[in-house]
Amino acid sequence: MEAKEIKKECTLAVLLLATGGLVLWQAYSYEPESRQFPVFLGWLFMLFSAINFVRVVPLFSKLSLISDKFEKKSFLPLLVLAFVSLYTLSIPWIGYYPATCLFLLIFMLTFGYWKKSAKQYLLAAAVFLGIVYLFFSVVLGTRLPMGELFGL
Repeated sequence: MEAKEIKKECTLAVLLLATGGLVLWQAYSYEPESRQFPVFLGWLFMLFSAINFVRVVPLFSKLSLISDKFEKKSFLPLLVLAFVSLYTLSIPWIGYYPATCLFLLIFMLTFGYWKKSAKQYLLAAAVFLGIVYLFFSVVLGTRLPMGELFGL
């Protein structure tokens, strides 16, 4: 693996671990009756981030800390991280369902490999949210966060 790839992997591992901590911290700020699933996802995120971090740490020892040439950075991982962070931070403000709908639409429009119409993306987001609603609200009887905006 080249030094450029090792730097990217190490940077991304640290950022994912920090983001996992942020997700988990944010999940514990929800109301007790609606925090089970966000806390579960937060711990799952931390677990996989820690596994990735442990996998990448040995590569760091192969890395030369002094680089002779300027390397063009790839902003794709940072863009994904920014989207996920904004999504996580928006849930307490606008609620789970609107935040998830916006996240899915923006993510699919930005990174969609298939050139679909906006109607197909809206349909995909609606189907996903319908399944989430049926599973959590109807089957499990769990309230997902409403958000400050719609909780008034």
